[in-house]
Amino acid sequence: MDTKIFDVLHQPVRHDQEAGVDSTILAWSDNLMLMKWQFAHKGYVIPLHRHEHEQLTTILKGSMRVTLPDGSVREFHAGDAVCFAPNEEHGLVILEDDTVAMDVFSPMRADHLARHTCP
Repeated sequence: MDTKIFDVLHQPVRHDQEAGVDSTILAWSDNLMLMKWQFAHKGYVIPLHRHEHEQLTTILKGSMRVTLPDGSVREFHAGDAVCFAPNEEHGLVILEDDTVAMDVFSPMRADHLARHTCP
């Protein structure tokens, strides 16, 4: 792999105005992807789902209610993080307006990359 350098403050943002969600792919390689999510409104739902990628989510601002792989539900607030193994089912509900989260995926999410305009 060649060294990649990113200007994370100036990556293109994908706006979903109807849902009130902005997503930004900050940096990526074949093995990793770093994303930022901004949720404008509380009540936004990401339904239960699973994917082949390991996922580490850190809450930077606000809070969310997360359904964990064992079916339990837990609230996460700014400063909390959760890591999902590949193919673990999970979902979430945003609890506060202007919640911000960061995700790291391994390997990178080609599906997300395809939906974003990246240099």
